[in-house]
Amino acid sequence: AQSVRVLSIRKEYGFALYAHHRAAETAALIRALSGKDLTQVAMTEIAFGNANPIAHVPNALCNLTRIELGEDWSNYGKMTASVCALIEKLDAERCRIAGMFGAAPIPFAEHLHRSFGAPLGSVFEMVQAIGETRSGLNGPNAMSSRYITEDVPYGLVPVAFLAEVAGEEAPAHTAFVTLLSTACGRDFGAENDLLAGLSLRGRPLAEIRQKLETGWTVGR
Repeated sequence: AQSVRVLSIRKEYGFALYAHHRAAETAALIRALSGKDLTQVAMTEIAFGNANPIAHVPNALCNLTRIELGEDWSNYGKMTASVCALIEKLDAERCRIAGMFGAAPIPFAEHLHRSFGAPLGSVFEMVQAIGETRSGLNGPNAMSSRYITEDVPYGLVPVAFLAEVAGEEAPAHTAFVTLLSTACGRDFGAENDLLAGLSLRGRPLAEIRQKLETGWTVGR
């Protein structure tokens, strides 16, 4: 028999869509499927709102030998103060870059609070509190883990790319991409083959901000 272990269910979350005229219809469908009334948010909030890479990538990099050796290790238990400092640095950079595109994503600490009910504080304080109730959750034990092979090319790389398009730097994002690409013998930046087709380079920032909200035809 197969089973699924559900550790937590978020009490609130939002949805976004390009077809704004179908917002009421979409909200009704979500209500019918989930029994919840969701709040419509800006598409940019969703685009920059993925919190998984913010935690997964620093924790994976700092526990890389454990992953490579296939060890069992506590996901939250190994989020030490220095790992959490990296998480906070990466998160602040994500929020700064998002602001260039008119987005205000939920900070990582707020994400922990909403998702797991942890009292607001520093990220280290919050993950310690979460770890006390989720001690059985282990980190990845293979280099093919989504913490690396998904969260780097499709989590960090797009944010670094958008920073470049805006004429800004993303040193933390770029550093993690470079280090894990080197460690894995891969080019995670090149593995994301979605960004080039958006043709964003050279476009005015105001136009990109509008397209992020309204959508666009690829190649135009």
